[in-house]
Parts: sequence; structure tokens; C-alpha cells
Amino acid sequence: MRYLLIEGIIRNKEIFSIYEPYPVGRHIRGAFGWIAKDMGLGIKELFPDLNNDILIFRDGIPICRKERWRPFSGKKTLYLPFIDGGRIKYRCSSCGDFFSQGFHRTEISRIQLDRKKGSVNSFRRIEAFHREAIFRLSIILDIERGERFVEDLFSMMSFVKEFGINIGKRHQKGMGHFILEEFDAKIMEDIEIGEKDEFTINFISDAYIRNGDGFLDLKIKTDKIIGMMERLGNRFKIDFRGEIEEISKTLIEPRNITMIQVIEDENRFIRIPLNVLSRGISIRFKRRGNSRNILKLLKAIELFYGLGDYIGLGLGEIYVN
Repeated sequence: MRYLLIEGIIRNKEIFSIYEPYPVGRHIRGAFGWIAKDMGLGIKELFPDLNNDILIFRDGIPICRKERWRPFSGKKTLYLPFIDGGRIKYRCSSCGDFFSQGFHRTEISRIQLDRKKGSVNSFRRIEAFHREAIFRLSIILDIERGERFVEDLFSMMSFVKEFGINIGKRHQKGMGHFILEEFDAKIMEDIEIGEKDEFTINFISDAYIRNGDGFLDLKIKTDKIIGMMERLGNRFKIDFRGEIEEISKTLIEPRNITMIQVIEDENRFIRIPLNVLSRGISIRFKRRGNSRNILKLLKAIELFYGLGDYIGLGLGEIYVN
């Protein structure tokens, strides 16, 4: 395995309006996709296919404001999601500060003038985040399958460093402008693992799971998650066959959604039923036997991939502790 990891910090200079509490992977991916298209880069071919996992854009999880001036240390300074009383909350894993204390959503009134009549033509309100905040930028490129795109990716990073990116509603009107404060790039081939008999898999982004022709039961079945890990064992060439058993889990009711995917060449769209495992859920496992393969596999998934489908959108990201 050989991956290029880019980690950085983006900051909103203007208010932005999205349906999520922060820019998630699909928002950031979309912004970079338009840049690739406008620059005429070969990497633009990776963006139309939502199943493409050569290039992964992870969620722009907020960075703790109290930890802002310390060296960026990945997940240690992020507001990670967790479940409390059946609701998703966000807390810094370093200082314990809660997300809501440093970031606010407000309602903004927008009007449109009719210049011919000299009167207000329309009036509407939108919800937007108005306080300046800082977010993680995390991009992963599978070099073994996409080595020819490395130069294009750095060209896009140089563009974003100079001009920023635009995310959310009315971004063409000046809203949703983010600047790239800093970023670091490194190539990883080997991973280091510790020795644990028990561990917890924390989902820090939503995970989408395809359900074939219909929706699955809303109960999360541990064997389905283990099955996902076994398939990824083949991908990473790590032999893993049910070496763990569940101890406990903290969940909220999963939800069912339908994704609409456009088939441009055929001028049609298809509906894809999905089961969504919410960010913030956690499952604790116990390792059976002496094999460390499961620990190595989970570390690879945490660093380079995710659990579920549409990994290129940043879905299914996990954190193991």
C-alpha cells in the first residue's frame, strides 16, 4: 500500500449555508472538482463517478479553537462526534470543549429588488453559519492506482492556497468562501500498530451502505460490519477472518435514504437505496486469539479508507481507540 496524505486547515472568511453542521467530504470534493475542470487537469476524470475511491475527500471536521495555536495534530484537536442521550454531539478529544460553544448558526434575510418597479421582488430567509471557524482539510490519494494524478493534485492545492474554495448556497454571490491557511503532504507505505485486546471503532462520519433492491432492517448488525472489514482485508492484503467479537455498542437509530445518481452518457438517473449509519456511533470489540492482523487492518482503514460505500465522498471514516 502506498498513499499520499494531505492534511491542512481551512477557514471560512464569509458566512456559509449548508445542511450539515460543517463542510463534509462531498462539499469539499465538489469544490475541488470544479477547480479541476476549470484548470483542465486530467484528475477531473475521477470526480463524476461517486464510487471512485482513488481520491478521497474527508469531512471538514471543525478544529478546536482552544487548540488552534498548537501544532496541528490530526484527530487530537478535532471536535469528534459522539452519542449522548440519543443525540449527536461534538467534543474536542483534547480539552473537552463542546462544538456549540465556538460556532453558531443564524437566520439571514435575503431580498431581491425589481429594478424596473423599484420595489422588493422577493423576500426569503436562509440559515447560515456566521462565526468564523477553522476546519480540517484531509485528502487521500491512492498512489498505486493514481500516480499520474499526483502533480495535478498539487496544482489544485496551489490554486486553493492562492484563491481559496467556495462551498454551499449562493457561493457564486460571495457566500461560503474558505481560505487554505496551511497544509502538509506526506507519503505513507508502512503503518505502526500497538497491542490491544479490546478496542472501540468510532464512526466520525456517516457511513452509507447499499441495500440492493430495498431497505434493510434498521438494526445495526455487527456481522455486517465485520463482513465489510473482511472484504477490505482482501483489498489491503491483510488476512482477517472474524477474529473479534462484540462487547458493547452506542447507537442511534439508522435511517434510510435514496441517492439519486445521474448517468450523463445515457441522459437518465437511477435511484440507489441506502442505509445510513450515523456519525458518532461506536462499537467495542474484543480480539480473539493472538493475531494482530485485525489491528493492522483497522489502522489501514482509519488512515487510508473507510467502512461502507462511496468512500471517495469521505463517508465511513473511523477512529479506533
